[in-house]
Parts: sequence; structure tokens; C-alpha cells
Amino acid sequence: MSGIASVDQVQRFLFNKANVRGELVQLQDTYRDILSSYTYPPIIQTLLGELMAATTLLNATLKFEGEIGLQIQSDGIIKYAVVNGTHDLKLRGVARWDETVTELPE
Repeated sequence: MSGIASVDQVQRFLFNKANVRGELVQLQDTYRDILSSYTYPPIIQTLLGELMAATTLLNATLKFEGEIGLQIQSDGIIKYAVVNGTHDLKLRGVARWDETVTELPE
């Protein structure tokens, strides 16, 4: 699992008068580390990046020690994509797709 590195960050924010709060996630090194394991088409790189951000947000928001996994599956071109993240913000992920398809839709 790749840990949240110095370029990666999770920043909580709060606007008291507007009754708004949220978190900002930036994953550069972790994103690069996970994607360097395989040669993913751009659409799958984007999908894994979105799953990484969502997993990080869930782990940063929930107050528990453990692991969260997000997974999608289909019978289409993208067979599955999965990202697991721990309470200390370590991530891992992988995706599989039908490699006989020469072009994936954007």
C-alpha cells in the first residue's frame, strides 16, 4: 500500500456562517505510485483516481480503525476497479478491462 506522501494531502475546511464543511483531497504521489504498476488507458486512470479520492474522503471522515474498499464491477469493457484504503490513509488499487478493445470510450 502507498501512504499519503508530502505532496498528497487531505485538508478539512469549515465555513461557520454558511453552515458548510468539507474536505479537499489531493493525491499526486500516491496516484502515480498506484498507476505505475500497470499501463492503464486514460479513462481507467481517471476512474481509479476518482475511487482513490472517494476512499480517502471516507477514511478521513469516518472515525474508526480499519480498512474501506470501494469496488465497481460490470460485464462491459471495464470488468472491475477496486481501491482499498486504511484509517492511516494508505491506499492500493487495481483495475481490469477487456484488453481486446482497442479504444475505450471517454
